[in-house]
Amino acid sequence: IAHISTFGLCGFPYVGADVGGFKNDPSPRLLLRWFQAAAWTNPFFREHSIIDSKSREPYLYDEPIHTAIRNRYKLLPLFYTAARKSNLTGMPIVRPLWTEYPDFPKIHSIQNQVLVADSLVVCPVVSLDDDTRGSLDVYPFPGLHYDFFSGMEVPSKKLTVDIQENIPVFIIGGKIFLTFSHIGSTVNETYSKPLTLHVAFDENDHADGEAYFDDGHSFNFLQGEYFQKQYSFHNGILSMRSISRFRQRIPSYIKNLY
Repeated sequence: IAHISTFGLCGFPYVGADVGGFKNDPSPRLLLRWFQAAAWTNPFFREHSIIDSKSREPYLYDEPIHTAIRNRYKLLPLFYTAARKSNLTGMPIVRPLWTEYPDFPKIHSIQNQVLVADSLVVCPVVSLDDDTRGSLDVYPFPGLHYDFFSGMEVPSKKLTVDIQENIPVFIIGGKIFLTFSHIGSTVNETYSKPLTLHVAFDENDHADGEAYFDDGHSFNFLQGEYFQKQYSFHNGILSMRSISRFRQRIPSYIKNLY
């Protein structure tokens, strides 16, 4: 996890490890934790190993690994938008907590929690001791945060979180982003599925965000052919503004966003 965020800071935002490791044969439990960590924090997400390793295709394993992969497919709009921001600004897709909270010295030493796409704090299971006891200590971060899975506000104090099935993921207050509500068997099929708009208020009941899409295949975005949606929630009103510059046929999944 620390290496992923370090690569991003060094100008290599699109990076990821071979899930399960390239050599040797991880236990089913280790492979699960690896899939969960990679699905939420690796911009480049793939399972890969040396030919001499035992088969470890996800369909050979139980439901929790499938859930991690489904979660990743749902996160495609979030990662794609973050990749575009990184392309324009150099800001990493995945980065350390101190980049968001530089004035809190204790946060500078935390390496097992990372920021993902400016909107999420992800806390993978990286210790056998944590996995054995089935819980993870999560260190507090400033401002409002919400549990990604339940939507409940999280207290700003040290938490011990159950990790039997999922890893802890928190939404940063003040952020708005899109995920897919359902997934298909491929990326292209998933892009035809409904979307969920996440709105997480900050201390002033405000939130802002955006979503970016292009055709996903060509370099036409360099000529300005893309779709961008900007969101803002202020004074109890959700506002949306669309920017679309397609000169040719607009992809069907983008039409559904208008």
